Amino acid sequence: MLMPKIALVGLIACVCLTSIACAQGTLGGSNAITVTITDPASAFSIDITEVFNASYRLDSFSVSGRTTFTITASPAQDFRLNARLGDLTVQGATSFRTDVFARGNLDLSGSWEGVSYRASLLISNLGSSETPSYDTGGVFRIAGVAAGVGYVSITAGVGASPFGSVREGTCFEGARILLSDLSLCGGKAGVDVLLGQAGLDSETITWQTTLAYHDLKLQTSLRFIDLFQFQGVTANVRCTIGDLPITGRFSFDSDLVFQSGNWSITAPLFGGSLTSATTFNADTLVSQNLTWSYWGDRLFVVITPTFDIVSFDGALLEFAVPAVRVNLSWFLVCCDGPELGDLGLVIRATREKLESIAATYTYSF
Repeated sequence: MLMPKIALVGLIACVCLTSIACAQGTLGGSNAITVTITDPASAFSIDITEVFNASYRLDSFSVSGRTTFTITASPAQDFRLNARLGDLTVQGATSFRTDVFARGNLDLSGSWEGVSYRASLLISNLGSSETPSYDTGGVFRIAGVAAGVGYVSITAGVGASPFGSVREGTCFEGARILLSDLSLCGGKAGVDVLLGQAGLDSETITWQTTLAYHDLKLQTSLRFIDLFQFQGVTANVRCTIGDLPITGRFSFDSDLVFQSGNWSITAPLFGGSLTSATTFNADTLVSQNLTWSYWGDRLFVVITPTFDIVSFDGALLEFAVPAVRVNLSWFLVCCDGPELGDLGLVIRATREKLESIAATYTYSF
C-alpha cells in the first residue's frame, strides 16, 4: 500500500513544481470524503472513502490524477495525460489497483484531408492483483464523410475488441463498420456491422425521422446476427404533449411479436419535476418507478421510492413501497463569503429499518 501513496505524493509534487515554473498554467482539483454507516440500528458498520483529484493545464497540455482510499478496500489510482502537437492529439491513461498495474492506453489521433484517424495501444491486467496476467492489443479507426453517401467509420481491433477490451491470447478480435447520416424516405438511416474472427457477428439497421405530430421523433432498429439473419426490431419514440416530455421504447422478436417495452413521462411538481417510468412485457406490468427532483440555488434533492408490483389484472394495480432513497446536496457558502464546498447526503430506508446513511463533503480548489 506504500506505492499508491508515493505515486500520489510524486504527482502532487510534479504538479506544484510545474505550476511554479510555468505561472500561466492552471492547477485545480478536489477532495471528497464519504462516511457511510450501514444498518445503524443493529449490525452497525462504517466505511470511509477519500477521493483526491488533481489536474494541471497549460495551453494544450494537461495532466490529471485521481486517487481513491477506503478502509474496506485496496487503494486505486488513475492518471491521464492530454497534449496537442500541431494536428496530432496525444492522450494517455493508466490505472493501478493497490500496487498492481491494472490497465493503460496511449492514443494518437488527428485528421488529414477531412479524414479523421485514431490509433490506440492498450495493455491490461487480465488476472488479479495477487496473480497478474498481462496482455496487449490495439484499436485503429478511420472516419470521414463520403460524398453522396454519408458518414463512414471503420474500426478494427487487434488483440482487442473494437470497443477497447483486451482479449487474452487473441491476435485478431473484431472490426466495426458504421455508416450513418444516410438519407432515406425523409429521414436518416444507419448501418452498424460487427465482425469477429469467424466473420459477421451482428448487423443493426436504424432509421429515424421527426414527424409533425407533437414533434414526434421516431427511431427504429432492425437487429440481425450472422449474415443478416433477422432477430427483431426496436422502436424508440419521443414527443412533447403540452409541456410534458414523453419517451418510449418497444421491442419485438423475429416474428414481430411484442416482447417488452417501457415509457416515461416528466411533469412539474412542487417546484421540481416528477418522472414516472413504467416497464412492461407481453403479459404484465414489470416495474413502476417514480423520481422527484428539485434544483434550487444551493440545494439539490432527489427522492426515489421503490415499488413492488403485488398484482395487476389490466385494470387494477396493487403495489407496495418497501423502500425509499433520498439524495440531498447542498452548496455551502458563509455569509455571502467564500465557497466552502459541497455537502451530500444519501439515505436508504425500508419500512422496517434505516439501511444506510452516506455523507460526502467535497472541496474544490
